[in-house]
Amino acid sequence: MQFFPFTRDTYPLWLSFWEKTRNRTADMTFINLFGWAPVYGLEAAVEGNLFWVRRTQNGECAFWMPLGDTHEIDWNQALSSFPAGTHFERIPVAIAKQMHETCPRVTDPIDTPDQNEYLYERSALASFTGRKLHKKRSHINAFERLYGVDYRALTPKDISAITALSEAWLAAQTDSDASLRSEHEALVGMLSLWDIDPSVRCGGLFHENRLIGYDFGSAVSDDMFVIHVEKGLAEYRGVYPTLVKYFAEQSVNPSFTYINREQDLVDAGLRYSKMTYQPADFVRKVAFSLR
Repeated sequence: MQFFPFTRDTYPLWLSFWEKTRNRTADMTFINLFGWAPVYGLEAAVEGNLFWVRRTQNGECAFWMPLGDTHEIDWNQALSSFPAGTHFERIPVAIAKQMHETCPRVTDPIDTPDQNEYLYERSALASFTGRKLHKKRSHINAFERLYGVDYRALTPKDISAITALSEAWLAAQTDSDASLRSEHEALVGMLSLWDIDPSVRCGGLFHENRLIGYDFGSAVSDDMFVIHVEKGLAEYRGVYPTLVKYFAEQSVNPSFTYINREQDLVDAGLRYSKMTYQPADFVRKVAFSLR
């Protein structure tokens, strides 16, 4: 395979395979791949009517979900050039099942719940009605009472304000985890692609004309929209559920059934937070190796 880096010029090639892909994940959106490429060492290659993505990090390599019409692929042939021990990760269950059933080299898939993507009904996040979301609704009510609501759609002209808010959020964290800085660097990369993906939407909450929280996302499929990055200043009580509500209500088209809020990556605090929003389902993924 001839691997190449992710650049803006890769977008048309990626799109030609993405349009044929049925079991889509937030991982494989171009904005996500481009933004996280420097962090995860992501590269791409095209072989056997598939668009492959390889991660090279800390001395190990793994392949992510291949893009293309995977239902028409002869997996024995497609995987013939991969040596024994090659590892695959972040593979949707449906594709892994097909690969496992048709290619004897594929080992039994292993569940990876830390990579499952959380799905929420857009209508539920836009309203926060019902008993299960009562506590979140209370936080939203408190925010509206204390600060009022000044929600605005953001455009590429607001990139400097978005970046500044993210820097302020990062500076306020007591945890010096390098992954937080990596996330910020990924955001900067994602923002640089705003103009090439027409599905991108971004919205922010303001207080006294100051940006205090934002959501940035794009379409995954006809019925799924993903929030790639979400940041809010914790000094404003209820900023996160309020941001989620108004973004879902005013920025995400009602034609989308689900809002994907990505995975928790084994972060207990993040997992707890995502569960409190009452997910409707998950994009489930597995990992496996080749014999």
